[in-house]
Amino acid sequence: VRIGTSRADTTGSDTVRADTTSAAAARPDSAAAAPDTAGAGAQAGAPGSATAVQAAPAAKPPAPDRWRVVLDLAFSGSSGNQDLSVLTTGARITHLVKEDFELEANAQLRYGRSEGEEVARNVRGGLTLEIFPKARLSPFISTTLENDPFRKLDLRANGGAGAEFVLVKAPRTNVEFSMGALYSYEDYAGEPGSAALKRFQETALWSLRLRGQKQFQSGLQLEHNTQYQPRWNVGSDYNLTTDTSARIMLNDRIAFTFGFRFERDSTPRQGVERDDRLTRAGVTIQL
Repeated sequence: VRIGTSRADTTGSDTVRADTTSAAAARPDSAAAAPDTAGAGAQAGAPGSATAVQAAPAAKPPAPDRWRVVLDLAFSGSSGNQDLSVLTTGARITHLVKEDFELEANAQLRYGRSEGEEVARNVRGGLTLEIFPKARLSPFISTTLENDPFRKLDLRANGGAGAEFVLVKAPRTNVEFSMGALYSYEDYAGEPGSAALKRFQETALWSLRLRGQKQFQSGLQLEHNTQYQPRWNVGSDYNLTTDTSARIMLNDRIAFTFGFRFERDSTPRQGVERDDRLTRAGVTIQL
């Protein structure tokens, strides 16, 4: 009995040893598997792999346009009892980055012939610099030049400064009022054979201007500009200009334009009418 018991214990011990040995044999395999997993993780986190997986940097957006050029072109003609052709053209250059200032230059030409003779020729241009255009109140300086031999005006040059106040500012509506003081130099042509061939005039003017712009979702754009310039000490001596136009956008760059311009010189030269009217229809091209 003692021998059997001893054998049974021995057998049980051998079984335990075998189980222990099997478990010990299984542990090295698990340990061996662990380093492989760690190695795979290390390989996935290697610098070369990170560079390969990293997304390419986004492309830089194109630089915004800094200048806008707008060209106006209108032509009318008739033949038969009277041959008449009139060309009206203009250009406007505007600085678009308006954080600190706004700069605009413009030029206009009107030329007409009738029965082979010149019947109209008017050239004008201007330059305006506005400081802090996004503010409610912003100062500006401006200058204009004009030549019109049919109004006996060899040269009219105005230059001055003032301030502009924004009355209405909305995404599609803008109304502004400005007031300033100008120095005016006028050089008029005299009558042929007269003692004084030319007459020079220098004076100071007040300048009051109201302009507005309205845009519609349909593509229609309305603009109006009224400018009143009286002599600083004589209210009855003044120049008045009103300009109203409508634009219908055909696409992003081309628009059909219709406009009416009225000008009055309260004290014109002898033989010159006080009022001057211009109706135009044409095409506007934005570059």
